[in-house]
Amino acid sequence: MYRLAISILHDKDIARDVVQEVFLALIENKRQKVSASYLLSATKNRALNHIRDINIHQRLLHLYLIEDSDYDEYLQTKEDMLLDVNGIVENDLKDTERRIIKLRFLKSLKFSEISRDLGISETAIYRHVKNALKTIKQKLIDHGQI
Repeated sequence: MYRLAISILHDKDIARDVVQEVFLALIENKRQKVSASYLLSATKNRALNHIRDINIHQRLLHLYLIEDSDYDEYLQTKEDMLLDVNGIVENDLKDTERRIIKLRFLKSLKFSEISRDLGISETAIYRHVKNALKTIKQKLIDHGQI
């Protein structure tokens, strides 16, 4: 399986990942008995899917980003905006809003989990998030980021 993946992908690390994905899929689907031909077909299909995904990504980059310098400029703009948002969160939000925003967006907690952790209602969590996002948006508009 590994040699087949290498022959298709020409990259040992990616080939190893593809073979691992095949075995993970077998475990997740709780398949007990599989034939060698099934394993080889699954490996070939995973490898081809990987190539397809890379080709789609490259085509999208070429379609939407004419030059690498434009892409670098785009990334720099996004990075600057993230730094601005982080500054707004740290300096312009109330303590409760700051805590909730960090729990929601940095730790990816659900409203119910934040509510349980902070001991306030989900409705209050929603209002704090709404107010914090409104403040962040207004500050970004004021700084010319939006």
